Amino acid sequence: MKAGRIGLPLVLSLLLSGCWSAKEANEIDYVMGVGVDRGDNGEIILTIQTPDLSALKAENSGSEEKYKSISVKGETTFEALRNYINVGGQKLFWGHIQVCVIGEKAARDGVEDFLDFFSSDPELRGTSQIALVKGKAKDVMEARVSLTPIPSDYLSNLLSNATVNGKSPKVQLVDFNRMLTEPEGSQPYLPIMELMSQADYDRRIAGLNTQSSKGPGQTPVIYTGGTGVFRGTRLKGVLNEKESRGLLWTKKFMKSTLIPVETEGGAVASLELIGGVKNSVAVKMEGDTAHIKLKITANLNIGDRTGGKNVTHVEVLKEMEESFNALVKEEVEQAFDKAARKMHSDIFSFGNALNDRNPKLWNQVKDRWEDEILPNAKLDIEVKGTLRRTSRTLYTPWSKEKDS
Repeated sequence: MKAGRIGLPLVLSLLLSGCWSAKEANEIDYVMGVGVDRGDNGEIILTIQTPDLSALKAENSGSEEKYKSISVKGETTFEALRNYINVGGQKLFWGHIQVCVIGEKAARDGVEDFLDFFSSDPELRGTSQIALVKGKAKDVMEARVSLTPIPSDYLSNLLSNATVNGKSPKVQLVDFNRMLTEPEGSQPYLPIMELMSQADYDRRIAGLNTQSSKGPGQTPVIYTGGTGVFRGTRLKGVLNEKESRGLLWTKKFMKSTLIPVETEGGAVASLELIGGVKNSVAVKMEGDTAHIKLKITANLNIGDRTGGKNVTHVEVLKEMEESFNALVKEEVEQAFDKAARKMHSDIFSFGNALNDRNPKLWNQVKDRWEDEILPNAKLDIEVKGTLRRTSRTLYTPWSKEKDS
């Protein structure tokens, strides 16, 4: 069971029951989420979200907000947190934080100043979700989404399920810290969140050009999609959703996604990844040229389709497999072209693969790897998608030929 799905009920049951070691709930604010921004003068601005226990206890609280969101600033993270008591009136406890989001400016300026605190504080949970925000983290932390009593729990659920559609990676705080401290040959990355109005969401994401009757009172939408690409501790750029899936095909943790593929006659079928993706990487050097061999294998089910031929025919199944193979190869190439060739960031960990294979050679090329060698590497991608012949395929109406 995912921590993000049960985090809020479990935490609230502990807080409201009074069973809380030596710390009394009326003396401490329990951090559920934090947003990190940089001010115009470089100061660190933290937006801290905590549950309002009195509102949560109230039986008839109506539309009263169940959380508090307070922003503080300082020259350092520690100073900003100490300043919280001047406005919040209580000390902070970090043992149940759900999510940490980083504003775009703070990420471009460098995350080392504030992540030093988040990495070393013994109260902080390494399993909390972490993400990059397009714009300001404060705006996301204070968005009134009206879906859960505490928005941090909603944000955590969004990020916990980010890889279900393969449009964004899932990264926990401990994962990001590990990526930052790994030796050369790998670079960090984060999922991206964006706050938008429903009208903006309808137009840009859903593809609808409509006018809502709710007007400006609509609940905003927080959308998760895309990947922030880092070089060391600084954000270099972003991958869109297809490029993000291209990155995920090179990793081992993508468990599910849907791939629409076209077949002869204008049919479109949704192919569902089953059992995760398997891949292997081999990197070798010939002179100053890196040769990267990437093999990707996946088992697929047919989710649904529109129009076209009988999907139980062998030639149609083969055609869909070939379309899947070509699409995956294209997505990986697009991700590699933008991240490695243009941003000079090895978020794929191909350098680590070379280091594992030949540490002596790696030591000779590592200083030139991302700026000179990787951008000019030869990338050979082999994809093998296999459609499973399931009963669903055989017994749906798709198996009947349509009248011409």
